[in-house]
Order: sequence, then structure tokens, then C-alpha cells
Amino acid sequence: MRINLLCASAFLLVPLAVTPTLWAQVFDNPAAAAADEDFPVQGEYVGTNQAMQVIARGDGNFEIVVYALGLPGAGWDKSPPRRVDGDADTVDQLVESMGLKRVERKSPTLGAKPPADAIVLFDGSEASLRANWNDGAKRTEDGLLVQGATSKQTFGDYRLHLEFMTPFMPTASGQGRGNSGV
Repeated sequence: MRINLLCASAFLLVPLAVTPTLWAQVFDNPAAAAADEDFPVQGEYVGTNQAMQVIARGDGNFEIVVYALGLPGAGWDKSPPRRVDGDADTVDQLVESMGLKRVERKSPTLGAKPPADAIVLFDGSEASLRANWNDGAKRTEDGLLVQGATSKQTFGDYRLHLEFMTPFMPTASGQGRGNSGV
């Protein structure tokens, strides 16, 4: 099997997402996203026996998902979550009444060095692009691999370590919200 990168591994390369409104706000770097007033509110919040995910929907609107006992992958009991629509004030009120604190979960393998026997297919350099990817594979100006690249080597079973970042797209939804894949 060849490794085929279907979408950009960091940010979408097209500054447009097709949504019911046709145009979506796209913030493709953390500094630009931080300038949007919804960005600091969106995120995950944890308390003693409840947790909450806050999803920006644009223009000061949020989808709020409340979980029993913790966040998905971190204590949630898999009971149906409670969903609420609201604004930043709603989020603040829930955080205070539920005794929640904002958290930022990070992968334990983020930035990990590859194992000694690993085959590093792409490290952001032009050299790794030419050595490991078929003709037509391209990099963005800031060193990201463009979608559609196919590896020269073929692989059977493998373990893949991939680091990525999705853009902040508060007015988009579903696949139009920076959902990338491999």
C-alpha cells in the first residue's frame, strides 16, 4: 500500500469552505484566530463530575455540549450529552455554576522523536519531498505537504504518526470545517 495524503496535514490550502452560506471565515494560523472574539471562548472545560466542549458557530454564537463525569476519552460515562446553544455569557454562566476550568489537552506523542527504525517520509524539507514522494508532490511556502501526494515506497502494515492542525472556521460546519484526512 502506498501512503496517499488526501488533504493538507496542517491547514486547508483553500481560503474558502462550501457551507450553506457559501463563504466561511477561515483563520489559518493561531495569531489570526486569536483576533476573533469567539476563539478564546471555544474549547474544553472540566469540573469534578462534569465537562463541557464549547464550539464556536460565528458571530458570538456557540454550541455547548455537556458531558457527565468528563470529556470524551477522559472520563465521560458515554451517557447522552446535553446540548445547549448560547453566547459567551451562557458559557461563562455554565462554567461558573458547574465549577469548570478550561483545559487544553495535548497528545502525549506531540513532537516525539521517531523510533530508530522509523521511515520519516516527510519532515517539511524539499529533500524529503524529492526523496520519498512521487513526481507532482508539492510543498506550500511554509513547508506543508500539499494534498494528493503519493509515496514512492509501498507499505503493508504500519504505524503512522501524523501531526496536524486544523484552521479555526467558526461559521462553517461538518466537512467544511477544516476536516482533513489521510
